[in-house]
Amino acid sequence: ARDLRGTNEKVIAVIGDAALGGGMAFEALNHAGHLNKDLLIILNDNELSITKSVGALSRYLNSIIANPIYNKIHQDLENLVMPREVSHFKPILDEKYTYLVYEGLWCSPLRDAIDAFMAKIAKRVSGTVRIKLYKGNIYITGRKSEHSLYDFALATYDKGDIFDQTASEGFIKLWGLPTKVDAISRRKSAD
Repeated sequence: ARDLRGTNEKVIAVIGDAALGGGMAFEALNHAGHLNKDLLIILNDNELSITKSVGALSRYLNSIIANPIYNKIHQDLENLVMPREVSHFKPILDEKYTYLVYEGLWCSPLRDAIDAFMAKIAKRVSGTVRIKLYKGNIYITGRKSEHSLYDFALATYDKGDIFDQTASEGFIKLWGLPTKVDAISRRKSAD
């Protein structure tokens, strides 16, 4: 209907976990993918279906969103390519996004703004992560990305590095200033 009218509203399809088992929802998802339209699909697994969701699609979707290995790898890659401030701010937006979806505010301007922020930072999250799985744990053993913020020449302290080591003294003094001011204040209070 949106396309026939030529308007620009958001189209949202909410599909319950029970609907996937019947096949029609799966057929509709396949068709929507074929049409390549702007469509937000929310898979609502509220565990209220009469029978347990089964089948390859159910297992696949649940394995992606609940897989701690995938989530840890993705977060590690994000930390490699995002500035610290962005990495610290993103979980706040993740929580707000969850709230908006839970409250049914999918079409809110705030959700659109969060989507734009997430899309912008997601463009840089690409690369390779080498992992080791051992006794149910995951260990990141290597990672690389063309967008990495790590630069070996800035991280070393040898003659070939490009970091101006004389800047360290001022940085250390500035970084330690709040602690120094606190210590002075405590000494005054003790007198």
